Amino acid sequence: MQGVISHNKNKFIIFALLGFALLGDAMLYVVLPTKVEVLALTAGQIGILLSINRIIRLGSNSWAAYIYEKLGRELPFYLAVLAGSATTIGYGVSQTFWFLLLLRLIWGFSYSLMRLRALLEIFSSETKESFQGRLSGLYRSISMSGYIMGMIAGGVFADLFGFTNTSYMLGFISLIGVITLIFLYKIKYKPYDIKTQNNIDRKIIKTFNYLEIFTNRSFFILLLAGLAVHFTSSGLINSSYGMFLKDIFGVEVNLGVFGITIGVASLNGLILSSRSFIELFFSPFLGWLVDKFRNRNLIFFALLLKSIFLILLAVSGNLIFVIILPLLIFFLYSFLIIVLYIKANVFKHQTTAFRMAGITTAGDLGAALGPLTLLIIDKGISLSAVYIFSALLLLIIAYLQSLK
Repeated sequence: MQGVISHNKNKFIIFALLGFALLGDAMLYVVLPTKVEVLALTAGQIGILLSINRIIRLGSNSWAAYIYEKLGRELPFYLAVLAGSATTIGYGVSQTFWFLLLLRLIWGFSYSLMRLRALLEIFSSETKESFQGRLSGLYRSISMSGYIMGMIAGGVFADLFGFTNTSYMLGFISLIGVITLIFLYKIKYKPYDIKTQNNIDRKIIKTFNYLEIFTNRSFFILLLAGLAVHFTSSGLINSSYGMFLKDIFGVEVNLGVFGITIGVASLNGLILSSRSFIELFFSPFLGWLVDKFRNRNLIFFALLLKSIFLILLAVSGNLIFVIILPLLIFFLYSFLIIVLYIKANVFKHQTTAFRMAGITTAGDLGAALGPLTLLIIDKGISLSAVYIFSALLLLIIAYLQSLK
């Protein structure tokens, strides 16, 4: 592992920049579902706000590749990091639905640029295949550490100081961190030219060749797995768990074992931030695990376990279960993300940029559909029923994976 670290120091700076930029996005997933009435937004509007940044990535992932081809790696990446951080301050300026929608679109496009830059560095020709899992794990560990602060601080600050002040505080922290890293560390890379990689056709970059995906059955099933993994975790659980807790416990939760009572937003923040703790501390190990067992049917068994945990979560109202089961779900989520990256890179029918754009776009679609399920909550469908449906979706895709 030490060899991986010493050889990729500059990559870690890129991952850290993503961590700072992610503060505001993480805060929204914790705070918005628990502040519906205060912000005068409906559950459906919150679902749209938490999904629109993923919806725009269905196109912006391929646009990002084209932008890097035309302008190089440095300027677009830094502008994206700065713009993504600035949106957090914008959340405090106005909480009208249309203004927040605009900021979420800006964030979604910015994140496409940031994430593609990181993945292209990991899966470049200079990276040994035996290190790709570990480097992917380190990317998840370092970049997602911003979610820990965004979710925990966002939930606690929102309970103490309100949504507006929380947005300003986290926004300034995000911008100061990003600007400091940009000026303290001069990152030098060879310009990335997609045209030189397997003579890729520029038209493919612009339009994203969906037909190629559907004609490759194995790759298409892999994309379905990516969609389902993100739908259940970064989409559905992230956007709805505050409401799930509120339905069970109300606005405050009595932690009887510890003799204290905390706000549901704070508890939601602690639970959802556990995903970032898992990625921070376990992703490097999970990456090593994937490198070691990459030829096994890892996706099938992980999807099967995840579906079981979702069903248990849906039918249980026990405090211990609603805390522990999300941790297990997020652990499997972190593991599956790394597996999906590695499996996507195995297919050689297209370039690295195309494969990474494909798997990230599938994930973004799933993550976008997750918050949109809040629209049916407005129609009276329970979250428990939605969680069970999601578990069945995982089981179906696990079965398809076993047939390959």
